[in-house]
Amino acid sequence: MNHITQTELDWLYDYLDADGHSDEVLEFYGYHGLLTATALLPIPPDWTTIHSWIFDTEDQPNNTDQTARFKTLTLLLIDNIQDEITADEQVALPFDILPGEITEEMEAWCSGFMQVIFESDSQLEKFDQEALSVLLFPFELGSRLFEDETEFKQISKNTKLKIQVLNQIPEALVDLYLLTHSA
Repeated sequence: MNHITQTELDWLYDYLDADGHSDEVLEFYGYHGLLTATALLPIPPDWTTIHSWIFDTEDQPNNTDQTARFKTLTLLLIDNIQDEITADEQVALPFDILPGEITEEMEAWCSGFMQVIFESDSQLEKFDQEALSVLLFPFELGSRLFEDETEFKQISKNTKLKIQVLNQIPEALVDLYLLTHSA
């Protein structure tokens, strides 16, 4: 198995940050979160679907060397994330979980993660919804997508509880993989 290198991760970061992409393209942290959730799906989506999630369009760019490299590295990163999860290793998150703080990087990563969850609802509906809800809660909190809901407001006010919930993200990834691949 090939492991993605730091140089390749830096290239992906620069590629997503480059001028010429629409404003709707995910930046690196959202992209990584999206790929992490993709690695958890029981039935992996095709490249066109993954591409449309990243770039918010179904239009495929001209097949240039850069777009071909982007596709290759994206698929390699999904494989690397899945290998980390199945090896029961802690997934190398591209952000630090700081005590009681939701950073911009964490928020973007969790939002990208949740995008795939929303888009893959039909795949996930066959699993225990209560267990799925509990396991997704740290990602929902980190994404701030639900911050206006009462239970999220209450947790955000309690720094100790907020830290406990956010620190569950790495372990929840393994548990989500086990849930979505049990059958």
